[in-house]
Amino acid sequence: MMPDIQSVIDEYAEEIDYSSQAAKFLELDRWTGDDPLLLLADAAGTTTGQNYFNQVKPSVEAFQAEFLGPSRITSFNELAALDQTDPSLAEIFEAERKRRVLIKGAEVFASIDGEDDLARLQSWARNADPTSHTTDAFGQISGVGLRTFQYLRMLAGIDTVKPDIQVRRFIEELADATNNPNFDSSTDQSVLESCRWIAENTDYRMIELDQIAWWHFSDSTERHATGTRDQ
Repeated sequence: MMPDIQSVIDEYAEEIDYSSQAAKFLELDRWTGDDPLLLLADAAGTTTGQNYFNQVKPSVEAFQAEFLGPSRITSFNELAALDQTDPSLAEIFEAERKRRVLIKGAEVFASIDGEDDLARLQSWARNADPTSHTTDAFGQISGVGLRTFQYLRMLAGIDTVKPDIQVRRFIEELADATNNPNFDSSTDQSVLESCRWIAENTDYRMIELDQIAWWHFSDSTERHATGTRDQ
């Protein structure tokens, strides 16, 4: 008899404050707040796969201090006009890939109808389709894969999953524990679809699955130092 997936995940979820951590994303209550420029910078900063707390977050904080704090950049339009070779920007985001995603992303979101930049970003996030992300204007930017695509949607308050290594490992373990044919960890897209199936057949939201996976499969030093997937 196939184990009940709800019960199996319940065991993973025990003693984890996954609900409140998920709410931080849904309510834009992370350290980035609801600043759309900072949300985009946070997503762009993760595109090279560096450690979030040691490398990505400090860079995004430096971007905030250098460009947003003194109001050098106040909108997607202004960010889109920034030269990728700007010395201050290049010092903060050394990887050209990060700078490209940041500035080209701002160009994409500046072109969307909306009352303000946050509304534009959230409108995109609500309507973006991860199953066809390669045809999306943001998804077509060189350096934006499904993980970055999904992460930015999460940052904008969407109930979804970033199919990173932690979530992939979670799906692998669930597949081994249940022999459920709906679980497939072979690609990022299949991981995402597996999480979608779980959300439709259990009490867990997709973003809650993301938080549970992070807690169990992230680096233990990072986990205990932060107590949250504030990324």
